[in-house]
Amino acid sequence: MQNTLRFFIPVVFVFCSMVIFVQRSNADVLRDICQSASQMPTLLKSYQFSFEVRSNAHIPTFLYDKVDVWQSGSNIKTITTGVHSEGTEIDPILEPLEYAFNGVHYQWFATGTSNLTFSKKCRHPTPYWTQNPLIEPYFWVADLQANWSDIKDIARWETRFKEAKHVGEKIEDGVHFEIVSFPSPQMEVDRVHVYFARDLNYYPLKFFAYIDGMNNGLPVADARVTRYKSLTLTVCHLFFL
Repeated sequence: MQNTLRFFIPVVFVFCSMVIFVQRSNADVLRDICQSASQMPTLLKSYQFSFEVRSNAHIPTFLYDKVDVWQSGSNIKTITTGVHSEGTEIDPILEPLEYAFNGVHYQWFATGTSNLTFSKKCRHPTPYWTQNPLIEPYFWVADLQANWSDIKDIARWETRFKEAKHVGEKIEDGVHFEIVSFPSPQMEVDRVHVYFARDLNYYPLKFFAYIDGMNNGLPVADARVTRYKSLTLTVCHLFFL
């Protein structure tokens, strides 16, 4: 009996050490992801992406064919081409839309009507009846009423990552993803699994939304950046008067 105890105690010690090491490892991964990914909304100056949301539930399916972004400090301009639901034609008024925001008020220009609209009240650099293309990849960070300044707020990221769980990692189409789960009542789902691209400074290229008890445990919706690249133009050209 004495020999058994002498053997058992070191084994328990080693096992406990391994558990603690794994927990610290996951905490380190989450910290690294948060630190890098939270900087991207500020660091990205001129870039282009396409985005799509596909749903099996109450969340609408829609596509952004192309979003061009230019950012300098609190000034930002976007040109959004092709906002439409799958299987529908693009409304001419949405082809394209141009938005500009200087941190205080926004402007938007609809090519289809040649109207230039100003506002000092709206927190969004978009008209109220369209989606904010900048926010789409980041809905899981803040609520649906968030604006771009909210997404750049490091404190929001830190709060969200306190609730996060590291699910694992995966390589798809040559991209190395770290997968993190967040509770997400603001999106009217129970949780989202966000796929951070490790080689792109943990930019969140896609996420999957889940509702407990629905769709046999499969995602009820998924959203992803389908194409992305940096633009050569680095100066934010606004059209404020």
